[in-house]
Amino acid sequence: VAADADELFEKAAAADIGFIDTRDTVGAVKDDYAYYRTDHHWTDTGAFAAYSAWRAASGLAPADHASFEPGTVTDEFFGTTYSRYGLFDGKNADTLTAPKKQPDVTVTDSKGEKTNSLYHADALEGKDKYMYFLGGNDGLLTVETSSGGGVLLLVKDSYANSVLPYLVFDFSKILVVDMRYYKGSVLDLAEEEGVTDALMLYNIKSFCEDTHIEYLSF
Repeated sequence: VAADADELFEKAAAADIGFIDTRDTVGAVKDDYAYYRTDHHWTDTGAFAAYSAWRAASGLAPADHASFEPGTVTDEFFGTTYSRYGLFDGKNADTLTAPKKQPDVTVTDSKGEKTNSLYHADALEGKDKYMYFLGGNDGLLTVETSSGGGVLLLVKDSYANSVLPYLVFDFSKILVVDMRYYKGSVLDLAEEEGVTDALMLYNIKSFCEDTHIEYLSF
């Protein structure tokens, strides 16, 4: 698997498509709790490292992690690895952390329902506490912010859910598209919304396995 991933990374880098390799950036903080023990996602530390890689590739100045006021959301997080494989004894839970500092946002989901936060505190009472970010995965979320800037088209899997709380500081609007659930034309959406920037943010495994990505061109 690692060899295949390395080959894919090399081909993507050679294609000159604006590919951002986050392995070194996230790897640099791997000893600082960059990934959960009981879940397959990266922690807030890993998410910020990925965000930092994007900033560097975009020619933006480095950001200070502490300025986003990261704080503990829950210290009783057991993720998907725990749920699927039962490799843990119910002790030594993970700590889920997120940036507390946020601009004013209005989030509209695919049903037209609006909230004023990226976070869903009610998810902390359930089993899947990672749903604290965005309430889970939706086909299309429209995030309007008070930050100013352009309009970002973010095509993603769930790894991006914990990066979005940082990206909202860089754009006035972010269209968050999950191709597994979005049935419309992404090209039409981008034109209608006046998209100025685009970012595909995926875990390499889910990117390779997602058969819905091909519909981007429709």
